[in-house]
Amino acid sequence: MNPRAINPWSPGLGLRNQIEQAVFASRLPQLGREYVNAAIANGPSREVQGRNSNNTFTYYSFKTKATIRLESRRGEHVMAVLLDRDPAVVAFFAQPPAVSLDYLSKDGARQTTSIYTPDFLVVREKEIAVVETRDLQTLLLASKSNPNRLFRDLDGKWRFSPAEEYFKKLGITYSLVSNSDLPAVLAGNIRFLEDYSHTTCPPLTERQVDAVRQPVQQRKVVLLQELLQLGVP
Repeated sequence: MNPRAINPWSPGLGLRNQIEQAVFASRLPQLGREYVNAAIANGPSREVQGRNSNNTFTYYSFKTKATIRLESRRGEHVMAVLLDRDPAVVAFFAQPPAVSLDYLSKDGARQTTSIYTPDFLVVREKEIAVVETRDLQTLLLASKSNPNRLFRDLDGKWRFSPAEEYFKKLGITYSLVSNSDLPAVLAGNIRFLEDYSHTTCPPLTERQVDAVRQPVQQRKVVLLQELLQLGVP
């Protein structure tokens, strides 16, 4: 995810300093620094792709103050929202530079290479990470076909060894997340509330804000339909 997906973009001085501090704190080697700089300077390494199981759409990131393109509501969209609201995340970028991964056989011999484009490059305060989201069914099928490359470990985490090994050399952490492990209720609420976060949506009045804030603070869980009945248009 990179803001240049919509308009030419570069981080402001404050965000640039935060990114540089995070890169320094994570002790990235030179290759890792070059990868982060390329993601920021060049924008998405490919166009988003709408397939049968997903659709493309835009998302505004509060971290980078820019609009970006995503291609999976159940995966990328929910992950983007989580990253945007994580206080430890400085910035994140979609479709960072593609890399060439070596696929090895069980005996360690290289079978083939493949071009791989991650979903997100995430700059945290003390860690630089690549994050990938995938549909559970896709992961299960891939794991069955190539269990030495992609598998679920004893802690229940999905592992993709070619990507892990590649990004480890760059000092970057790799994480593969199943869409089913992301909060489904959050995804539904996000879709419901999209119009409210759109730039064309007029601001709420104090009465409307209170109609939402008070029951949520008191009961923690409130049905969205109930909030509409309380006076939020």
